[in-house]
Amino acid sequence: MKLEDLIAPVTKKELFEEILGKKPYVFPATDYKKEFFSNIITWKQFSDYINNHRASAGLQVITPQGNKLCMEKNNLHSDFQPHWDFDNRYEVLKVYRNWQQGGSVILTKASMLTPNISAIAGCLEETIANSAADAHFYCSPCKDATSFSVHADADDNFLVHAIGKVHWQVFTKTSREDCVIDTVLGPGDLLYIPKGIYHKAEPVTARVSISVPLAIVKGIHPLCRDYCDFEKNIS
Repeated sequence: MKLEDLIAPVTKKELFEEILGKKPYVFPATDYKKEFFSNIITWKQFSDYINNHRASAGLQVITPQGNKLCMEKNNLHSDFQPHWDFDNRYEVLKVYRNWQQGGSVILTKASMLTPNISAIAGCLEETIANSAADAHFYCSPCKDATSFSVHADADDNFLVHAIGKVHWQVFTKTSREDCVIDTVLGPGDLLYIPKGIYHKAEPVTARVSISVPLAIVKGIHPLCRDYCDFEKNIS
């Protein structure tokens, strides 16, 4: 993916001179982005990831009461512990029960979870100097599923919408009440929120939206995102 495709119909010049670091902005869906974003992840891939990565250190839930739990720290597998390290194992059934009750799931540290999200993260890293991107998948099972209350983040964020719709309210750095963006976004839409800007997201339907935070640190080394096909060398 090229930056021009990601931010269309805005130009690269407009992004750097008028938007980046200056104001929140909605980059509307295009046919290309609708297809690309919709193919980031499926619900089947989401289920497979949770079931097959039980030792992952990157899964959190938001309970129906609105509390955030880091599953690898708060719900450790308490049965037989072998000598190899399963300290971060979580219990899928606890995640699933929370999901059944309308709680959301966050897959963190996931910028290489699928090729399309890695391409988006890599595109931003390549074009924005001294940047490194991550990705956090916010997944909700239904309308009005729990989400975070109004808050601000420490890094600039690009919010990618893959599945379903989300009601966004974006405020200012100084006020949680002065709303500058109030809109519903869906597949193909991209929302940019500079660091320190208060905002809130509420699922309108079942959804997967991905936060791509961008850390700007001089001399930072982004992840290597090369795909190596080991199968080609099998003899």
